[in-house]
Amino acid sequence: MGLQLAELPLDARLGAALLAAGPLGCAGDVATVAAMLCVQGVWFAGGGDRRALEAAKARCATSHSARVRGGDLQEQTKALQVCMSV
Repeated sequence: MGLQLAELPLDARLGAALLAAGPLGCAGDVATVAAMLCVQGVWFAGGGDRRALEAAKARCATSHSARVRGGDLQEQTKALQVCMSV
């Protein structure tokens, strides 16, 4: 498992959870949670223009993106907890 873990571009704990999830049948859920935890910030205010940054965020905001940020993450986390407690 150590060699497989070393090949993953993840924090060791997330990588171990992902590798353990495969045989349990919940690798997709764990991969989703790991991906969400690995992303820091995707927004950058070039030149410090805060108004342009907020306008870009507003253009990208949809009801779907809010659901992905909130509800789906909660559902994925619950699925992960159930999967890992087996």
